[in-house]
Amino acid sequence: MKKTPPDSCRLVLVSGLKGAGKTTTIKYFQRQGFLGFEQHDEYHRLLRTGELPPEEIVPPGVWDDSHTKLVYHYVLSKYKGLRFYDGLLRTCELEFLRSREPVDVLAVKINKDKLRYERTRKRSRDKEGQYSDEDFRLRDLHRLGMSSGYTRNNLADIMSQAKWTIINDGTVEDLESKLAKILPEILK
Repeated sequence: MKKTPPDSCRLVLVSGLKGAGKTTTIKYFQRQGFLGFEQHDEYHRLLRTGELPPEEIVPPGVWDDSHTKLVYHYVLSKYKGLRFYDGLLRTCELEFLRSREPVDVLAVKINKDKLRYERTRKRSRDKEGQYSDEDFRLRDLHRLGMSSGYTRNNLADIMSQAKWTIINDGTVEDLESKLAKILPEILK
C-alpha cells in the first residue's frame, strides 16, 4: 500500500458521537502502523507530565479551539506523515487544523442509539454511564449543536464534511473489516 510520503503531513479526523467506535478506529489504525491521537488524552498527558507551561493551561469552562491549538503545537506538529486524530466538537477546531495542513474527516456512526448507549455505559472511563437514556440523548444534541441555546459544539457540521462514513452497527471485527476496506482510499 502506498503511504503518505514521510516528509508531508496529513490528518484524518475521526469524528462521531460517544460510543460510535472512534477509539476502536484509532486503535485499528495504530495497529496498522499509523500514529493515532485522542485530544482529551493528549491534553491531559501534557498536564500530567508538565510539558504544558502553566501560562498555557486552558481554564475550566473555556470552550473554543484552545485545546486543539495546544495539542497541535505540542504533539501533532512534531510528527510527519499520515496521522489519525479524535476529539473535535467545534467547527473552529477543524478550521484551525485545516489552516495548518490537509485534513480529511472520517465519520463513525451507529444507526442504533441503544447499542451506542450500551457501549458507552460499559466503558469504565466514562461517567456518562450514570445518565438515563433521555439525559444521554440530550447530551448528544448538545454535542451535535442541535439543542436550543447551545451553539458551542457543532459536531453535526464536522461529520457532514466527512470524506468517508462508516456505519458501526456490528461487532469490532465488522468495524475493522470496514476500516480495512477504506484504508487504501485513505492512503491515496
